[in-house]
Amino acid sequence: HALGEFSIERHQLMVELDGSYAMTERLDAYVGLRYWDVDSEVTVLGGGPLGADVSGSLGEHWVDLLYGLRYEVPVGKSWTFVWRGDVAPMGTGSDLSWHTTAYFDWRVGEHASVLLGFRYLDVDYDDGEGADRFVMDVGQGGPTAGFAWAF
Repeated sequence: HALGEFSIERHQLMVELDGSYAMTERLDAYVGLRYWDVDSEVTVLGGGPLGADVSGSLGEHWVDLLYGLRYEVPVGKSWTFVWRGDVAPMGTGSDLSWHTTAYFDWRVGEHASVLLGFRYLDVDYDDGEGADRFVMDVGQGGPTAGFAWAF
């Protein structure tokens, strides 16, 4: 490997638990917790003494308290359009985190649904100092698909 080549790996786990209150037939307010576990590793190929690879890793985990709204509109016998969005204000884990999702819920059975849509999530997290400082200021979005079981 030539001097200056490098690789970056990032592993991220996010788990969310929400509780909601029906404000109207179509609008819910919710409060929840979003757990983050992020690990990053950087390797400089051939960047060390005698051409050895040099690597370092850093990871963090935290919990955000979030507040959100969920709105749904039926668009047919088996279809519903759903929008939801939330914010985790500063001081609850990250400096600021927000999320929005718009999707179609296709009811395929009495309890089962297939979900297809778009999701965007932005997080700004900063903790530590010096070599132990961990910063994650990332926006990520794209198509989303899922399966839901209602009981």
